[in-house]
Amino acid sequence: MGIVILIALGALLGWLASIIMRIEDRQRIMYNFAAGIGGALISGLFIGDIAILSGISAETVLAGFAGSVAVLALCNVIHRNAIR
Repeated sequence: MGIVILIALGALLGWLASIIMRIEDRQRIMYNFAAGIGGALISGLFIGDIAILSGISAETVLAGFAGSVAVLALCNVIHRNAIR
């Protein structure tokens, strides 16, 4: 159950990360969701001691947010270099 919550929370965290980084774009909303889910899953599973079936704690949410921001920033850098 924890992995499902982390995926849903990752989508929300990806959207919030795009707002904080000021790269919110209606055309790339699914891209932001995917980057948020990826970042939240990676960092949330490592911080949460890889307990997929456990509950979600505050440190897992904060780590998921940090992971979402990091993955979104990395994807943004790669996307900008691909355009040029």
